[in-house]
Amino acid sequence: VSHDAFLSSAVPSDVGLAFTIPDPLDSSDPTGDGGVLLGYVYDLSGTPVPGVSVKVYPSENASAGEVSVTDENGKYIVDGLFWPQDYTIDMLPFEGIDVPNQFRFLGPNADGVLVTTKRADFYLGIDVIDSPVEEPLEGEDGTLQGSFSFLTGEAATGVTIEVFAFDGVQYLSTKVDEATGTFSVQIPPGIWFVGYEILDEGYAPVTPPEAEIVVAPGEVHDAPLTIQRSPSTLNVTVLDVDGTVYSGAWVEVSRFSVNGETAEIETEASTLELENFGKETGTNGVATFKLPQGTWYVRVFAALNDDSINPTETSVTLGEGETKDITRKFRTRDASISGVVLNNATGAPAADAFVGAWSDAGGFAEVRAGADGSYTVKVAGGEIWHIGAMVNINGVLYVAFPVDVPVDLGAQVKHNIIVKQTDFLIPPPVVVTHDVAESFAHELENKTSVSCPEGGCFGETDTSVEVSIVPDIEAPDLGGTASIGMAYEISVKGLQSGQEITQLSKDIQITIPYTDGDASEAGVLERDLKIGFYDETKGAWVKLTDCAVDTTGNKVICTTDHLTRFALLTPAYSTVVAATIQEGDLVRGPDGVKVWIVNEYGYKRHIFNPAVFNMYGHFIWNNIVEVSQATLDSYSTSDLYRASGDTRVFSLEEIDEAAGIANKRWLNFSAEEFLSRGYVSEQIFEINPVERDFYQEGTPIT
Repeated sequence: VSHDAFLSSAVPSDVGLAFTIPDPLDSSDPTGDGGVLLGYVYDLSGTPVPGVSVKVYPSENASAGEVSVTDENGKYIVDGLFWPQDYTIDMLPFEGIDVPNQFRFLGPNADGVLVTTKRADFYLGIDVIDSPVEEPLEGEDGTLQGSFSFLTGEAATGVTIEVFAFDGVQYLSTKVDEATGTFSVQIPPGIWFVGYEILDEGYAPVTPPEAEIVVAPGEVHDAPLTIQRSPSTLNVTVLDVDGTVYSGAWVEVSRFSVNGETAEIETEASTLELENFGKETGTNGVATFKLPQGTWYVRVFAALNDDSINPTETSVTLGEGETKDITRKFRTRDASISGVVLNNATGAPAADAFVGAWSDAGGFAEVRAGADGSYTVKVAGGEIWHIGAMVNINGVLYVAFPVDVPVDLGAQVKHNIIVKQTDFLIPPPVVVTHDVAESFAHELENKTSVSCPEGGCFGETDTSVEVSIVPDIEAPDLGGTASIGMAYEISVKGLQSGQEITQLSKDIQITIPYTDGDASEAGVLERDLKIGFYDETKGAWVKLTDCAVDTTGNKVICTTDHLTRFALLTPAYSTVVAATIQEGDLVRGPDGVKVWIVNEYGYKRHIFNPAVFNMYGHFIWNNIVEVSQATLDSYSTSDLYRASGDTRVFSLEEIDEAAGIANKRWLNFSAEEFLSRGYVSEQIFEINPVERDFYQEGTPIT
């Protein structure tokens, strides 16, 4: 019996580890040969490009390089590299296109933290070496104009709409003429990011604008857009745990569910993120929404406390012109999850880690771990909670991506959390003194920036201010909305008055970069990424409305008139798109212990222990994908193996994982007998001879 399901790994996600990795280094001798450089090659639309040759070589010795050709997913990988060493990654010219080389260092960073896996992605057509440098467009202004119409075709008159355009420096906006439903604004030549906001209740978007436009001198760019009337009414009454009305709760309604009931995002024309509305309940505990007909999902938030938790998400279907009343009630935190946050590389407690948990049913919890890494979060029982953590260790972000923890009613569940090192270097904070009359711009080392292009943003009380930009790991995942990377606390203090300034005289611009894989790994449209702030009174992330996504430069730019804690956020619909698991992927379930490899036929096999894992040079610890128990259970377990070059098929009997004891038992019968006993060839995983010989010989199965 033979099979060609080779052990391979083309894993797209950087997620949690399954067991503690033994430290391969002696701190006095930080060298090794297990380094890895990998990445993806995309075209300008973000589509992976196969067949591209990527050369990796020590920066001082080009003749010692290795070439990897991108696979069908656009991925290249070179492993077994020696470190510490600087490497050059050179994407060889492809179809006449050449792009600048990238450089990565493998080995300990400045803080002594070992980093031996690095990623470098290329985009075909960006910064093309052989093409002439593009000069800025100059000349007369162009015109951005357009018209809004209803679904029925007539002009959208009598509606207050603001259209804005942003080029990364200038922010221009105009109000739509309510008498005609048209707009027109003069904008200089260049690349502009366009959006609009409906300021009147009772209307909803149908088509998003063309997100990025190039305006040539004197050009007229037309943007026809469609919106719809919202003739139906939804009244949401919110009650506290004792049954009294809850004033000031934040109610959110959207076309999507955060627990996965909504279909995947399929087209660039999707308006799911636009059809997402929120408001506070009044003194009577009621929030009223004017909505189009159809199904809507309702979520309620409030300031986090130790006693109550948000109501569960619910859905309601509205008919044309129909009015419906629903009531949502806060729940009691009757259970808890506690444990220790551990560093996966050393096994040491991760002191001061930020721990967050959220439930599909609604609600979240957060806490800081103590100096000994211990934590306790209070939750609602009878649900599955997704719990993760992040921590700053010597300037490097360590993350434990959420795993599923079932919690019974009133239970006190124990669950340790293992954080792993990411490639995200936490930039040092910036504190600068600024003359309020002058323009202001400053950025962190990772290109996160704050700017006041024309000056005068920080009021007139003080002539000079102190501006602080401080990275912050407290970025809670609410289930529907999660942060990418970390948060940034932006604060300003008047040097004359000594007062903190939170409300601004003019809008400032905040820019946060993202990597090529952030949107694809979250399963979202890049144009839907936004910067938001965490509102302590609402207990929820609130997204800024005037935002532009530079999909070429991989950054999001938004304007705001106040200061607080900001983060780059995924659109709330991101949770409805599950991670795609492919043949050869390494996965881990909620137990946080076992690592599995899957094949294309729906089978998974257990990677016996770390020693076996390390027998495969292409396995990468950072590429283990965390999946739900339901996803893990969807793969049937197989214990059948065949070594390459060996026709014998073995069944593996695991005895003692820690001691490395397992018996391989030869299936000593014919292929016909194999099939008659109910086996199928798709169950057989091919392993290397080293792993085969690692196991003890057991009694053959006859």
